[in-house]
Amino acid sequence: MTAAPRLPPVTAFGQGGLLDVAVHPRFSENRWVYLSYAHGSQQVNRTRVARARFDGRALSDWQVLFEAEPAKKGGQHFGSRLAWL
Repeated sequence: MTAAPRLPPVTAFGQGGLLDVAVHPRFSENRWVYLSYAHGSQQVNRTRVARARFDGRALSDWQVLFEAEPAKKGGQHFGSRLAWL
């Protein structure tokens, strides 16, 4: 089993964790990978969407694109789906 290539801190409890991964439609040109994940602690948490460049070995150039507000307590309702239209 291979370790994840430098993922951000992910809150993994209840329904939280790494939620979705999608590559950009022009991934071969720009190398962008998009992720949604639970972020925070059991007391203060939210869903995030971020992107990073993947060079075949590791992720770099992290950018948080969306962070759900307000933060919440507990481990439910992190759900998300990334899709290109």
